[in-house]
Order: sequence, then C-alpha cells, then structure tokens
Amino acid sequence: MWGRPRGTAALQEAWSVFLSGLQSPYALDMVLLAALDALAVLVPAEGYFAYAGAVGAQRLMMRATRLTTSVPTVGPHYAGLLAGAPMRAHPVEVPVPPHPEGCQVDGPASDAFLSLTCGRSVVLRAALRPRQPGLDARTRALLLDLAERLRPSLTLAVHAEGLAKSLQDATHQQGADRWAMEVMLRIDRVVGVMCRVGAQHFGAVSGYLAIWSADASAEVIWRTGNSDLLLAELDPARQRALGTEGVFARVGSELPQSITSCGIAAAITVLVDQAVLVLGVPERTFEQGPWREVAAVLGKAIAGALNNRVSAISVARSYIESMTAVCDLLDAVDPHNTGHSRRVSVLCVRTAAALGLDQGAQAQLRLAGRLHDLGMVALETDLPFGQGVLSAAQRDLLREHAAIGADLVTGLPPEVCPPEVALAIRHHHERWDGAGYPSGLGRQEIPLSARVVAAAECLVARLSARSYRPAVEVGVALRELQQLAGTQLDPEVVAAMLRVYADAGVRPAPPGEWI
Repeated sequence: MWGRPRGTAALQEAWSVFLSGLQSPYALDMVLLAALDALAVLVPAEGYFAYAGAVGAQRLMMRATRLTTSVPTVGPHYAGLLAGAPMRAHPVEVPVPPHPEGCQVDGPASDAFLSLTCGRSVVLRAALRPRQPGLDARTRALLLDLAERLRPSLTLAVHAEGLAKSLQDATHQQGADRWAMEVMLRIDRVVGVMCRVGAQHFGAVSGYLAIWSADASAEVIWRTGNSDLLLAELDPARQRALGTEGVFARVGSELPQSITSCGIAAAITVLVDQAVLVLGVPERTFEQGPWREVAAVLGKAIAGALNNRVSAISVARSYIESMTAVCDLLDAVDPHNTGHSRRVSVLCVRTAAALGLDQGAQAQLRLAGRLHDLGMVALETDLPFGQGVLSAAQRDLLREHAAIGADLVTGLPPEVCPPEVALAIRHHHERWDGAGYPSGLGRQEIPLSARVVAAAECLVARLSARSYRPAVEVGVALRELQQLAGTQLDPEVVAAMLRVYADAGVRPAPPGEWI
C-alpha cells in the first residue's frame, strides 16, 4: 500500500503543503521545490526531481530535487546528487512532454519512475522504491488533479524567470540607452543656447521658440525679452500658416502697431518642420548682411537638435514600458500580490475623478499607481514580503523602495513621465500626521498625487489576502480606511474614495460588523 491518506483530504493536504512552501523571492527553483513537497504527500518515493525549460525548449533540465535519503536537498546545480545516494539512475534532462497543453501521469515503467507532467514546461518525477506497487485509479486521479492545480503557478514561475533573464541580459543596453537619454534630455538647454546666440547676432530684444507635438499643439521651450507680446500678436499657429520651411522677415507696416510701438522694427521668423523661431529686432540693420543664410543655418541646427529630442522621448517611452513590465513581474511572482499595481492604478484614477482632477492629473496618477512599488526591484530578495512582522533592519531596507523608485523615473521627458509621477512614488508612504517616510512630510506638504496613491494602496492591501490573514471584506476595509482619515490618510482623499464605492452601491460596514 502507498501509506498515504487517500481522497480529497490528501489532495487538499498536498495543495496546502505547496502553498506553505512558497517563499520569497518565489524563484523558479523555490517554486519547484514546493511542488515536489506537494507530490511527496501523495507519492512515497526515494527521491523527487523537477525538470523545467523555457518556452520553446526541446529538453527540460533538472532544476530541483527532494530526497528522502541522507543526501541534502539541492537546487539548480544539484551538486553531489549522485555521491553516495542509494537511488535509481535518473536523467539530468527529459524530453518536452508530449501533452504540452495539459497534465499527464506516466509510469512507473521498468525504470520505476513516475512522471507528472504539469503543462508544457515542467515535469515532476518520483523515484519509486523497489517492489513498490503501481498506481491505482484513485491515486492517479489525485495526481492529475494536483498537476492541474500546480500548472498555473509553475507556468508563471517559468515565464517570470524567462522575463527576468531577458531584463538581466538587457541591463547593459538599457544602461546605455538611459545614458543616451540623459544626454539628450539636455537638448532643450542646447537649443536655448542656439536661440540665444541667434538673438545676439541679430540684436533681438524679444523672441520665442515653439515646437509642435503630435496633436499640433505648440509648446514654448525658449523665450526672451517681452516674448508674451510676440506670442499674442505673432503666435506659433499664425507663423506656421505663413509657409512650410524657410526664413522671412516682416518690417514696418507688416507688423501690428502693438509691436512697433514697443520699439520692434522687424520680426524674423525661422520655420522648420517641428518648430518656429520668432525674433523681434529693434533696428533693420540686420538686412545689410547675409541674414537669410545665417538664419537658415540656425534653423538647420535647431531642427537637428529637435530630431534628437524626439529620439530621447522614444527611448524614454521604451524605458517606462520596461519599468512597467518589472512592476508586473514583481506582482506576478508574489501569490499574495497578484495584480496589486494595476488595481492601485485603477483606484487612483477613479479617486482623482471624484476629486475633480483633470484628465492630465488622472493620467499622471494612472502611471504613478502602476509604478509606485518600482523601487522594490532594487531591494534584497530575501525580504519576507507579505509574511508578517519585519525586523528593524528589514523595515529600514524596505522603506528605501519609495525613494529608489522615484529616482528610477526622475528626469525623464515630461511628455513620457511628468515630474509629478516621481513625486507621487517618492512620497506615497508619507502620513497625514507627519509620521511617514522618506521625508516626514505632513498634511498639505505631501503632494496630492502621493496622498491619492497612499489611500489607494492602503485599501487594495486590505482587500488582498496575506499569508498571515485572509482578505478583508470590502465594507470592513472601507470602514478601516475611514478610521485612518486624519491620521495616516488625507481626509479629503478618503472621502472621495468612499464616494467612488458609494456610487457602486458599497458603503463602509457599521462598527462592530465583521463580515
């Protein structure tokens, strides 16, 4: 006989063993070891072996073992596995399962191995004892049920490891891209120098440079003197309508009286594909030299610099996409945190709308919610996230994540990541009463975006299960949020969040009610 409890109770015990065996950082080897512990509940054997491979691999490699002999457990390198172990001969690799989209139990055959296929990328094996009887139908059914339960977690662990390796392999290139981006972020300053030199050459007393975005709106990135007057009378849209690319000047009666009455005798316009430069000149002496050629050279230099600015924005978008993928990965590998960042992001946007914030602020909060825990990627991986009380040293280390995450997105082009996003990430653990971190800000000193993220994360955390407690029912969670208003959280933000739920028909549970 197998000597194990039978039926659904045994299956539930195996599943509980798997869940309890999951430990941070939820690396593939650790998840496989937990799966082998679960298999051991149903199948007594001399040893247990886990094989895994990346998507598309032709062979699966041994990645973890659990032994019932004196040989210690080993992970990815299985060093010393064969030394002195009284076990059946076993391969260090196995073929990709013939049933890639499901689960299958094979064996035991002549080699006395039982193989449990868990999807395309993982096979668990047990080395059965000599003269051990074969599987009966009941045990085979329990094993298939266990494999079906394990398959999502094991597949996710394989995928997460592959993504982590891709990110690691791309680290050098990302570093180079970030360096190039930081250089190109100085382009606005370089363009400003170009414009200033041009203004000095022509003796201009006023001027501006405006660039167009994809929606044809203009952004002024350089100005000097009484630029507001030029923008009012010779605005970018009007200048762009005068022609395509080129250089031209308007003098005397061609200018509005409001400009000439301020001592401007001529306006030089330089049009390039992306921008328009307008310079107000007090005298017409510039016409005595090759002014068109000089202005054309200036326009070409500005156009070249702005092309690099577009490249910098493209690099920044790729960088933010990578950082978002990192946050999704951090959530995915933690069974207690699945979807955390996305849920915080959605709640931030809805709360922002309830506060009456405009679309731009809502977009900033959407991104801040997705990236608020980005700094976790830089922390030591043995922190027991979501598993209860931390030591003082672990708590101090954990608190660094807010500042680290903000630093990772600071200085990006505002079109991609506005500075308000970095502020929200940096200060989302500040408290209304000033007892938070990293800066100890309080009340209105805390950026509004950070106050919104703080409240959203607080509520989402209560609605999620932890290893040391179950998820809190939404009505109770809202009541607890209400109780934190005025101490940890901004009362106005909490009130807006409660309105979001009230509109959906959900209100805080009455005191003393624990659903």
